[in-house]
Amino acid sequence: MQPNPDYPRRAVCLVLVRDSDKGLEVFITRQADQPGVSDRNRFAFPFSAVRPEDSRQLSMGDWTSDRCARALRLNRSGRAVAFFAAAGRLALQNMGIALAEGHDLRVVTDIEPQFLKTAGKKLRDHQVSFPSVLRSRDVEFRPDLIKPWMRWVNTPWQLRRYDTVYFVCVVPPGQHVDFVSINQSWGGWMTPQEILDAVDLWEEGHGASAQFISVSTRLVLESLRTVPSAAASMLKIRDLRPLQPTVLQHGGEWHISIEHQTDHAIDELSQLTTENEEEDPTTLSESESEPPEEE
Repeated sequence: MQPNPDYPRRAVCLVLVRDSDKGLEVFITRQADQPGVSDRNRFAFPFSAVRPEDSRQLSMGDWTSDRCARALRLNRSGRAVAFFAAAGRLALQNMGIALAEGHDLRVVTDIEPQFLKTAGKKLRDHQVSFPSVLRSRDVEFRPDLIKPWMRWVNTPWQLRRYDTVYFVCVVPPGQHVDFVSINQSWGGWMTPQEILDAVDLWEEGHGASAQFISVSTRLVLESLRTVPSAAASMLKIRDLRPLQPTVLQHGGEWHISIEHQTDHAIDELSQLTTENEEEDPTTLSESESEPPEEE
C-alpha cells in the first residue's frame, strides 16, 4: 500500500450542541447498517468539502475576513472565510438552520420551513450558492454563531485526504433541526458519553477491527463530554493547530500518533488543491458523512 499523493482538500464538520436534562448533547449521525454503505453503522458528524462558491460575494455583517482568520489562527483570511462559509452552508443544506441576521442585526427566526427545505435541496444539488440563498432573503451570514473546535488533517494513507475544521454550533433560538440524509443515515441527539459508551460496547462485541467511530470524532466527543453547557462550549478557548495522525507499527501492532502541525506545513500541502478547487466546484455526494479516518 502506497501513500495517497493527493493534497488534503479543505472540509468542515458541524457539531450542533444543546442543553438537556442529561447535560450537553450533540447532534450525531449514524450510517445505515446495509451492505454496500460506506462506513456502515458508523457514528459521524455532518460533513462537507469546501466549495469555491461558498464565500464568493458573501456578506458577513460586521465580521471581516481578518476576524475569521484570527478565530481560526490562520494566516490566510480567504481560506478562513471559506471554512466558515462552508460550515454555514452545511447548517442550512443538511440541518435546516439559517445562521444569519436581518437588518435589525438579530438572528433570523422567521424563515419559512418550506423555504429552508427548498434552499437546502438546491444547495445539495449545486443549483445555487450559499451567498445567493442569503441574498434572496436579504439576510447576512453570522460567523460568530459557529465556534472553531478542532482542525484535523488525515494521513496520506487515506483514500481521500482532508484538512477538516470541526465547528461547534448552538441551534439559534426559534429554529429547529431538520436533518436531511441522502444515504439513509440516522440522526439524533445524544450526550458525548452516551455515544462513547455505545461505541465501546459494540466494539467489545465485534472485535478490534470494528470501526464504529473515527479517531477525530472520538477526540471531539471526549473534549466535549466535560463541557457543562452549550454556552460554555461557545466560550471555550481551543488549540486550533492542525492535528495530523501518523500510523506506526510497534511490536507487531499498529498504532496512531497524533501531533500538532504548523499551519505553514498544511498550507504547503494544500496549495495545489486550492488551485484545483477554483476550477472544480464539485463536492462529495455524501454531504452528511464524515471523511474517512484511520482507527
